[in-house]
Order: sequence, then C-alpha cells, then structure tokens
Amino acid sequence: MAAIAVGLATPATANAQAALVRGLGGPADFGTNELMYNDDGSSSEIDVSRAFPYGLRFFGMTFRSLFVNNNGNITFGRGLSTYTPRAFPVSSQRMIAPWWGDVDTRGEGRPDRNGVYWDIRPGQFTVTWYRVGYFLESDDLQNSFQLIIRPAPVCGNGDFDVEFRYNQCQWHTGDASGGERGVCPAVPVPSDPCVPTQAGFDGGDLRNFFALPGSLTPAILNLCTTSNVGMPGVWRFQIRGGELPCLGSGDRCSTGLYGACAQGTVQCRSGRPFCAPDNQPRVERCDGVDNDCDGRTDENDRMAPPDMPPIDPDAGMWTPDSGVSSPDAAASDGSVDSGVDTGVDSGVSTDTGVAPDGGVAPDSGVTIPPVCPRNGDVCFRGTCVPGCVEGACFGDQTCTSESVCVETSCLRVDCPTGQLCRSGRCVDPCEGVRCPAPTTCRFGVCQDLCLGVTCDPLHVCREGRCVPGCQCVPCATGETCLPSGQCIPTLCTDAMCDPGDVCDSRGRCINPCTDARCPLGQTCDRAMRRCVDETPSMPDPPPDSGVNPVEPDSAAPPPDGGTTMDSGVGDNEGGTGPGLRRQGCACRAPAAPSDAGSRPLLLLAAAGAIAAVTRRRRR
Repeated sequence: MAAIAVGLATPATANAQAALVRGLGGPADFGTNELMYNDDGSSSEIDVSRAFPYGLRFFGMTFRSLFVNNNGNITFGRGLSTYTPRAFPVSSQRMIAPWWGDVDTRGEGRPDRNGVYWDIRPGQFTVTWYRVGYFLESDDLQNSFQLIIRPAPVCGNGDFDVEFRYNQCQWHTGDASGGERGVCPAVPVPSDPCVPTQAGFDGGDLRNFFALPGSLTPAILNLCTTSNVGMPGVWRFQIRGGELPCLGSGDRCSTGLYGACAQGTVQCRSGRPFCAPDNQPRVERCDGVDNDCDGRTDENDRMAPPDMPPIDPDAGMWTPDSGVSSPDAAASDGSVDSGVDTGVDSGVSTDTGVAPDGGVAPDSGVTIPPVCPRNGDVCFRGTCVPGCVEGACFGDQTCTSESVCVETSCLRVDCPTGQLCRSGRCVDPCEGVRCPAPTTCRFGVCQDLCLGVTCDPLHVCREGRCVPGCQCVPCATGETCLPSGQCIPTLCTDAMCDPGDVCDSRGRCINPCTDARCPLGQTCDRAMRRCVDETPSMPDPPPDSGVNPVEPDSAAPPPDGGTTMDSGVGDNEGGTGPGLRRQGCACRAPAAPSDAGSRPLLLLAAAGAIAAVTRRRRR
C-alpha cells in the first residue's frame, strides 16, 4: 500500500524557512515542560484534556493523553523508543510524526540547542524540537521543527487540526541507522542500509497511514522549503472523524462505471482518496440516460437494476465488470471479499431487499415497469414518442424509418451520451427541471441525495455531504437550530403543516409541488414530496364493446341504421389526449338493430318528465 504524497515544488536547498511559534514561556520560550537530555527517551503520560475537553479522536478511539518522544514524534497509549523509522503502517502504534528520526540531545547546550519542549493551554498543544542533533551525540548538523495541534473549529466531536513547522533541516538520519555524520553515505553499504527520516501519520492498524513527500529518502530535507498550504516549511492537515487527510476530497471524478453512475465525488477512506459515484443504479427510464448503469441506454428489458459494486478504497476507482456489475464482486453481506481482512466496512449493502430507487427488489415478485409508461409509446432517442400509424404522425412530427413519431426538428440531430434532443437542440436531462424539496436533479432524475447517508455525531447531511450541524456552526439570521443539527426558518418552529406540505422562510405551509417541474414522463407527488412516473393511460375500448367514446352529440347516427364506422379522427382530434385514435378503420356493432323501436320509449320518458315539473309547480 503506497503512502499518499502531498506537496508543492521541491527546491534544491534546505535553508531555514518557517518561523517557530514562540511566546510559550520557559527557558527557550517554547514552553515550561521539557525532556531531559537523552537518546531515545519519552515523557511520562501527558494529560491534554485542558487543551482538548472532548479529547483527540484518532482512528476509532478518543484520547485525552499522549506521550512526547525524543525521536521527533508523539504517540498515543504508550511511549516509543524506536530510533530507526519503520515504513508506515506499523502495528499498534498510533503516531503523529513531524520528524521520526534518531534524535540525540546528549550534546547539551540549552537553551541554545538540543531542547525538546512542550506547552499545553486551552485550544492548543505545542511540541518543539529546537536545534536538536543526531546519534551519536552529534550536533554539528541541527534540525528545528514544531508540532502544533488545535481543536477543529467545530464542537464536541474530537476532530482536530495538525500543523508541522520546519525551521531548520540539516540531517536526515543517525549513525545507527546506516548514516555517516547525519546523512546517508554517497556509496550505499549493503550490509548497513541507510534509513532516512519519516514524517506523517500512522493509525496503528497496519492499514491507515499518511506519509509526507520525501519520507524515508534524503529528500525529506525539502520539508523545510515545501508546503501544502503555500507557506514554505508549513504543512497543515485536518483530522476529521478520526480519519487521516487525503488529496482531492470533494472534487469531481470519474468512477469508471456506466451511465448515471459514471460521475462521482472524491471521498476519503483510511486516508486515501477514492471516487464514490453520485448516483446508484435505478430502474431504466426513457430519458437518454443509462439509469441502471449497465452500459445500455433506454433498453426495455424490464430488468431490475444491477447491484452497486461495493466500495473498495484500495482500488482508488470503481471498475465496471464486462459492462454489467457482477453480484460476485461482493460477499453475501455486502462487504468486499478480496481475500484480505481489511476491517473496512464498505457501507454499501448489495442485498437490502429494496431497490435503490425506492422500488421493490427483483425477487419480490413486483413487475418492473416499461421504460415508457404510456400505452402505445416507444422510446426513441431518450423520449417516449407515439409509434407511427400507417406511416403518419400528428402535429409537427415525422414518421422515421424506425416507425416512430419524432419532432421534425430533431430528425438529423445526434446528441452525445447523457443528452437528449428537444426542439432541435441537445439539452441536459436536468435542464428546465425544478425538483420538489428535498430532492435534487441528477442525470434527469429527482432524487434525495441524503437518502441512506449516515453522518458522524454533530454532523448533518446536505445535498449528499456530511457537514457540521448547527450545534457547531451557527444558523443564518432568521433561522433556528433544531436538536437534529438542521437549521429551519424561525417562523417555522411552531408551524403545523398538512402531510406532504413544507414550511417556507415566511412560515407558510406550501405544497412542494406548486413550483416543481418534474423530468419528462414524471409528475410531482405531494404526499411523497418527489417526482414519480406518470400513471399509464387506459387503453381505448375495444371496437366490439358497444361503447362509443365520442360525446353523444358529436355525431349523428348513420342514416342507414347500419354499423358505425370510425374514421380515426373523431376522438381527441389533434393528437394530444390519452384517448388518441390512430389512423385506420374500426367497426362497432350498434346497441340495437335500429332506432325505430326506441322512439316510443323516448316519448314516454319525456312525458313523465313534464308531468313531474307540473306537480312541483302546483305545490
């Protein structure tokens, strides 16, 4: 497992760069606490609860004490005397190391050199190695560096920020680690390999670690003149949720999957970045998007969407398997079965019993709907369109060689994958879509990005990401913090809205569907607060049913009393209603052989109606 390097340009020299933080008291102004002159020694256990009332959360454990080690690091749980650095990760050794190397302060000379000091105060813990020498009691070359830990600007969860400051970098190894006078020999000695300094973090579990650039090489001296924040010699990191930092967190990325699952966001797992997809596979719809992420678009096979591959942080990317996600990629419990016990919970279950889009799993017996919900429609270039009837179409449409009716302006338009043609131009499936709160349009689908997202304590999900809740970050003016960590308009704190309604910033209960504009083929469901597929239209009555869908006064009966002929344009003429009649001929059997026998009955009914009105008037 490779460490993740972070850094900017590496200069050729290693001169003093970052100023050390002073004003902390003591003989050297770096604090009143100090290690005695020693080689490979450690402090006693140091209580840091004064600086961190909520402790330091570091890889599944919260610590309120630590140890300062002479060899350029701090550890949790116990001190460490190891002088030759071992490549991260190391078992049972939680460590933060600005400079893990063979420091030897027995050359004395304080306060001018060979000092290891620390300071504890509310909101800050500082350790300074000031002009320290190397083994064996040598200080002709000296290093000065500092470790500063501060609570994160959120409340009560043990998160913290780490800063390394490098002021002087002259030696990179000790003479007992294969070095000669503080550096590796120009000609390597196979029997005594040289091991330079290492800097970074170790989770102590053989899995989670983070090494700075140049670690275990002579290039470690360049830490004095490089940076990850644009300040030579200064390196800053955020420890959140006990996890190590990683590059690119929150950036957009490509997952290597298909369709709606192709785009993702960089997330951190075990201090390493990986690309997590923004969307899960959903039931295929006719929208020009590969909704079920199987490598095919708008197919009407009515198959359940495939399982999402489990998260594998070690892979760095999500990898499709022959175009279709393979259920063999995950163990039966949804975890990664790589043959190696990583101890990482993937957080993705492949056997939930519920389809990702809120439907029912494929083994539930529920039929998967067709890609086009309306009877008679077919999917063509991402749009449900009526099929041609005897080579003809209604309105501004043309019958194509595929026997479908499409907009004439889109006939010669070939849109790229993920877009569809409307009014002669290629558009994003989300263009013009306004999803009802709390859903957001992604790849033409209105979805709740926080559905299934579990955040750390005192964090809440917003648009699919966990952010500090209002207990830690104050709400905006006019908003009130709820115990859940969410902010709501103050006027809504006592609002009692009907089921399905939402409270707006003015304290009014409104229908979330009022201003919603769902994707094509969907309608807004007020109770569910989401866009759902339109209900398929009912088919026209069969020709021999004796039911005439035309209004009674829309046409006179045929004079010959015979069968009624349907011209194909009498019902919903114009081609816009659900009862659209296709061109052609259909025959209906009349309800009676002729209308002659029914006339006496009509006369009797009219006479009865007149008599009833007369009686009412007499009263």
